Amino acid sequence: EKLPGMDFSQGILHEVLDCVKKLAEAGQVVSLRVEGPFTILAMLMDLTTISRCYLQHPLVLQKALQKITDYQTEYIRRGILQGAAVISYADPSGIPQYIGPGFYRNLCGSYTHRLMMQVEPFLQSAVVHICGRTSLALQQAGFCSAVPAGQWEIPYGEAVCRAAAD
Repeated sequence: EKLPGMDFSQGILHEVLDCVKKLAEAGQVVSLRVEGPFTILAMLMDLTTISRCYLQHPLVLQKALQKITDYQTEYIRRGILQGAAVISYADPSGIPQYIGPGFYRNLCGSYTHRLMMQVEPFLQSAVVHICGRTSLALQQAGFCSAVPAGQWEIPYGEAVCRAAAD
């Protein structure tokens, strides 16, 4: 709760966003990598501590995840404004195989779903690529459904870039 807001005017976040802008202005299709809220939290503390916190203080953990999600929403929004055409999203620490299906559904999947809903209004000029493990976990937990797009005659990365250009 006491974490300060993110400062996008300096430091590495500023540098990354500045690079996105420069690459986009040079005509490149830019992909901005974003780690999910649970993965960021897992970088700050181990999974056992997170699980214990969830059992003893679920509201504290939920507030922390929401704050991280809000930061990420703003980062993605700014990235798109600077010219990112692809948001490459993954939350590899927060998959059911590591933390269990109930914990995933209540926290990890829920906050990834919230993040996607929060950034949806900004996606007129960008697409989101969700890593395979994260998208499968979201689908299996009922947060989304997959629509087969058929086979591509081109490499996957090129297909994502083309989708971003459309």
